[in-house]
Amino acid sequence: MRGRIASRVKLAIFEIFGESQLPCIDVQAFPAEINSWKSDQRVKVAYSKLFDVFSNNRTYMSMILGRVWKSKKVSTMYIAWGVAIAQLFLNPNIKGIQISENLLKKQIKINFVSVLLKIVIFRYK
Repeated sequence: MRGRIASRVKLAIFEIFGESQLPCIDVQAFPAEINSWKSDQRVKVAYSKLFDVFSNNRTYMSMILGRVWKSKKVSTMYIAWGVAIAQLFLNPNIKGIQISENLLKKQIKINFVSVLLKIVIFRYK
């Protein structure tokens, strides 16, 4: 199931950004080719835009997740997986595009802490 989610997230990323904004990469590419792709300025820009507004007050990330899960009823955990996969896939500081479970779990924890901090700050403003 997780592998299918990762594949769907990666496909949605390319669909949302399009080839003009994000060059294609074969997930079976050699490490040198992947490193070259990750260092491409368009990949860096796509990574930095993940939480920017795309259109109609929807972020690139929400558009990506909308493509992955057409259903409105998705668990928070699936959303967390999808967000983390997108972040790690495009992150130029993470070598490779195959995402280990340990790396994924770390990113999910970081995201949950970030969300919790935003909730706490919002409540005490």
